[in-house]
Amino acid sequence: MNDRELIKSAMRLARELDLGRSEHYADVIFRLVQRFEELEELTPDKEPTSIVWEPKKGDEYFYVATTEYLNSNIWVGSDYELALLKHHNVYKTRELAEKAAKYQERYNRVLQAVLNLEPDQKVDWSNDRQIKYEVHFGYIHGLWKAGRCYTIDSGYPVLTDKKNLQPLLDYLNLKGGE
Repeated sequence: MNDRELIKSAMRLARELDLGRSEHYADVIFRLVQRFEELEELTPDKEPTSIVWEPKKGDEYFYVATTEYLNSNIWVGSDYELALLKHHNVYKTRELAEKAAKYQERYNRVLQAVLNLEPDQKVDWSNDRQIKYEVHFGYIHGLWKAGRCYTIDSGYPVLTDKKNLQPLLDYLNLKGGE
């Protein structure tokens, strides 16, 4: 049920309730409907604008083939191209693809190390008693650091066993931050 249908249904219900059953409920529903209508004026019923660029047939696009090895092509909508798009590896410019390559390399470095340290790891994000350890790169000191997290996923893979934390930090700090 979309917002408009919900409003119509609420108005119908409010009129039925107002026929003597309960003025209080009818009043609450009328106020709710008014609020929906006010919000609808601010945000009309339409799809949000995508912030992700999707090439159209004939557009040039860039993608990261391997770390810092970039390719460009003309979009035709092939299965391979759709897979690149699905996995968020399509960029409008070479400059954006170059930036992405650096972030992908850093993320993959952390991911590979975490999976090697804890190949059978089971992260339970709904369990706020399970401590998870995440890493962050601190630019002021130029070092990887770690912190605890419980139910908020910042995007980097996490460790669940504290004994693996120092080996991960040693490895990442040996490799550097960028």
